[in-house]
Amino acid sequence: MQTLPPLRAGGSLACLRQVNSNFAHEQSEQASSSHTNIQPLTAFIEVGGFFLTHNFTIKYRMAYTYILYSAHLDKHYVGASQDELEQRIRRHNANHKGFTGKANDWVLMHAEPFETFELALQREREIKSWKSRKRIESLYTKR
Repeated sequence: MQTLPPLRAGGSLACLRQVNSNFAHEQSEQASSSHTNIQPLTAFIEVGGFFLTHNFTIKYRMAYTYILYSAHLDKHYVGASQDELEQRIRRHNANHKGFTGKANDWVLMHAEPFETFELALQREREIKSWKSRKRIESLYTKR
């Protein structure tokens, strides 16, 4: 089995198309030049946070925009992360410097999944721009 080192395509679909094109060309050359079994080519390619394997199945980490609430501070915290939400909340509740380090009772009130971290950050900025407690609470309260 042939293995390529990881490639960084920097989010460019043109690079991905070129890799696919090269892969198809190599496979057709191997098939026409010999009658032996073709060994699969395994490539691990990172394209804008997506990880593509030899069969070009897309595997990626979800990104989230989330809202936490602290009863102790009676405040909300809006954030975005690519980490698992449980891990991220645990770190918010750990003793550290920063806004969420002032309390250790942060509870997840709302989360929205996104395909890319950039989209999650956009949504985080949108929610923060509201500057309205009622509007933020409307995301997770039933009417």
